[in-house]
Amino acid sequence: MPLPAEAVAGCRLDEESAGRYRLSGDLGFIAAADLLQRGRAAFAGHRSVRIDLSEVSDADSAGLAVLLQWVREARREGRDLLFAHLPKRLADLARISGVSDFVPVARD
Repeated sequence: MPLPAEAVAGCRLDEESAGRYRLSGDLGFIAAADLLQRGRAAFAGHRSVRIDLSEVSDADSAGLAVLLQWVREARREGRDLLFAHLPKRLADLARISGVSDFVPVARD
């Protein structure tokens, strides 16, 4: 059952179908803590999670930290997690920060 869309300081996490999510809006410092918790709750119970980032309008290092924490927790819990349509800004932040290899990106 899809989660109701919930805006967290200008950032939304919507479940489109089981284990498939869309993140939209500003993925930044203001939204980071709440979004981290919302993602944890949403992803629990799924063996595979795919997050579409095509509608992320802006992002900063705090937003990247949220994605990396979700990856860390997914690995610890044996969950597959992929990001689709990683925005250039996030890809650049990951590259500059030396963490590109830790951001699993869907290749389709």
